[in-house]
Amino acid sequence: MKILSRALFVLFIVLGMLVAVSNMQRVEVELWPLPEKIVLPLYLLIVGILLAGLVAGLVLGWWIGFWVVARTRGRWRTCSMCC
Repeated sequence: MKILSRALFVLFIVLGMLVAVSNMQRVEVELWPLPEKIVLPLYLLIVGILLAGLVAGLVLGWWIGFWVVARTRGRWRTCSMCC
């Protein structure tokens, strides 16, 4: 298992390096309500979007899990067949 996790880690690092090297061109990002334009390398935009999606998924999963556990605990306490 340790070898597999290290191999996957190296694979993701290599893929990340390939994305960074092949997407060095600059892009201009304009966020509608803000008057400023941001110029950054394309690979930073890609990594930023992936990271934002990862964080949003983790937060959403934690939030849903919290409410499922809270609701399950409430049902367990009101169960008439419990000890």
